[in-house]
Amino acid sequence: MENIKEVPKTTKGLVVYFLWIILFGMSFSSFSVAQSTVSFTMSHGGMTRKYNLYIPASYNPTVAVPLVLNLHGYTSNKEQQQEYTKFDKVADTANIIVCYPDATPDPIAQQLCWNFGIYGFATNDVDFLEKMVDKIAQDYSIDLARVYGCGISAGATMCYYMACHSDLFTAIGSVAGAMSHNLYNSCVPTYPMPVIDFRGTDDTVGSWDGDINTQGIEDIIQFWVNKNQCTTTPVVTFPPDINTLDGAYAEHMLYDEGINNHTVEFFKIHGGGHTWPKGTVNVMGVEVPYPNGNTCMDVDATAEIWRFFSQYPTSSETASVEANEINAISIYPNPTSSSVQIVLPKQEKSSYAILDLNGKALVKGYLNEIYNVIDVSFLPSGCYFIKTVYGTEKLMIQP
Repeated sequence: MENIKEVPKTTKGLVVYFLWIILFGMSFSSFSVAQSTVSFTMSHGGMTRKYNLYIPASYNPTVAVPLVLNLHGYTSNKEQQQEYTKFDKVADTANIIVCYPDATPDPIAQQLCWNFGIYGFATNDVDFLEKMVDKIAQDYSIDLARVYGCGISAGATMCYYMACHSDLFTAIGSVAGAMSHNLYNSCVPTYPMPVIDFRGTDDTVGSWDGDINTQGIEDIIQFWVNKNQCTTTPVVTFPPDINTLDGAYAEHMLYDEGINNHTVEFFKIHGGGHTWPKGTVNVMGVEVPYPNGNTCMDVDATAEIWRFFSQYPTSSETASVEANEINAISIYPNPTSSSVQIVLPKQEKSSYAILDLNGKALVKGYLNEIYNVIDVSFLPSGCYFIKTVYGTEKLMIQP
């Protein structure tokens, strides 16, 4: 867990920083939850953590399905995020499971907040989210190669933090999120992370150009463009301005041709506030935009995020073992007790995963050359599998 260096270790500094966090969150009235929602608790770090799962009617336990973690903003909660983003509608048509976890109270204002490296905040949310997904995978059939993270405001910032400190997510989506200067300067992702981002030009909560705590949004986009080795000049389009009364319109920037066909997408919401595009809340039976600046009603952030997520892993990352039998990987030494070298058949890049005998992904990463050395000394002795786009090989780890 890192400390954000820009935050002075004084009471005044902490108060200033948490004022930014408070503004960077959302709060609104409570909402009803769909009947297909199941509530769970788990013990973590001496606390009882809570999360809701939305299970679509089409779910079949014999088929592994994608999982989307949808993180709420500061002062909000899992029920509000579920109602506001309406990701359940996507789950019903795409046959995915959506998880809405709760954060924990921050150390000053005691409001629910994700710990994305906040000084003085002891909660380890990186480990919590990883352990939570492990538990979900025990209860439901989850495709661990298709676990995605999205959120708004502080929840979106947590997704960026996870992209830098964990290999849990395959792709992330940010709405009104940011990266601290320290995270921006120290982030070394395990593998290139596809990113889709939405930011309003009139967002008075998060500064477009950055401030004492956060990096400017254009810098953040270019950071992930570079990490994915995408083209630096985007393809720019303007979605139709269908609703001319919402005070906002969208500009879409696509950075493509990245590693394994990865892309980075950015929706610049002209006139948009600190809101989820097309997100609404129920007020006395009527769906209305949340009043935190203009809500762009021309772009559906929920639908766009899932469209983006559903591309990953790309076909080049998920080529079947059968199609690549002639180019099967080599690993040695095997058995091993410390490290293993993976030899790819071609001078091309590949993602990899180390699986246990139940097919659960224990380690995920990225191979950048023909010869790659992977540390496996932390794994208990036994039988495992190493899976790449070129094939799968058995790995024996000895005491």
